[in-house]
Amino acid sequence: MHISGWGKTIDISAIGYEDSGSTPVKGDGYDYSANWILIEVSYSDGVFQESQRRPWLQTYELATMADGLENVVGGASDCYLSDFLEPNLRIAFVRCSDGLVVAVQYDPENSKNGLDYWTVSAKMNHGEGAELLDDLRQMQANYPER
Repeated sequence: MHISGWGKTIDISAIGYEDSGSTPVKGDGYDYSANWILIEVSYSDGVFQESQRRPWLQTYELATMADGLENVVGGASDCYLSDFLEPNLRIAFVRCSDGLVVAVQYDPENSKNGLDYWTVSAKMNHGEGAELLDDLRQMQANYPER
């Protein structure tokens, strides 16, 4: 997921499950331990550049985010605001007349540049929103619930 605006860029990539050897729990319950996705967040503001990897996203949260974007892009909803278990990553999609606005905020914890948050916002047309949705759906297909 690539977001670029106001001279800043943030890329969010799923690079694996946190515990690739985890065996899902059998039964009716959702297995939180087996479903953490390791995320790489890369940030650049033209002067500073840094990447961090953390298990910030559950598989069901990725699915909910993709569904939220689909609803915004399709006009069924005005906005989506993430509500992830780990609050270090926040994402919003907001519908506007000619597309959508995407906002990402990441708390890097021990950033080398001393920023409290890495933030990027960008306005996208409908086609760019559809491409972003395709990216999220591909990420979801690569990391299904286990």
